[in-house]
Amino acid sequence: MKETPWGKNAPNIHGRLENAPKCPTCGKLLDGFTNTELHAVRPTPGSIMICSYCETVMEFMEGPKFVPLTGEKLESVLVDVNVKQALMAIRSSKRKIQAMAYTDSVPDYADVMEVSEFKEQMQYGAYYDDGVGYPVKGGKMDRSRPINPPSLTAIPEDATHVAWFNK
Repeated sequence: MKETPWGKNAPNIHGRLENAPKCPTCGKLLDGFTNTELHAVRPTPGSIMICSYCETVMEFMEGPKFVPLTGEKLESVLVDVNVKQALMAIRSSKRKIQAMAYTDSVPDYADVMEVSEFKEQMQYGAYYDDGVGYPVKGGKMDRSRPINPPSLTAIPEDATHVAWFNK
């Protein structure tokens, strides 16, 4: 297994959610997932989910939809080592995203598109695992933070475009 935010021996199981729901707290579209358990590839009703934008801990329900956890249920989930590690990974990722350095020139052979266009095309299966993208702002890109579909959470909020490079 390759290195993941949860360590060398943790699974890196991820994918996209069809009919992606929005986070009930921040309203962001949650169209991807990363699972820390080997036996469950996709979330099922009762799975614990964490919004990578606002860190709301919630339960995955039929629909699909998310229900934020509160009270004793939230307290019992927050002591789980996988949940703690996932929250630490999300926070670490946010710090890296906030420290973006848009200093690299965008080569002519890159396919450059607005972030909204890139996300829309990802919803229809374009670019799935056939290359890598980098965030762009002010005509410059940051090669230190690759965007690897299907996860769109690596796109920083201040990025205006994505420079895509096919394999």
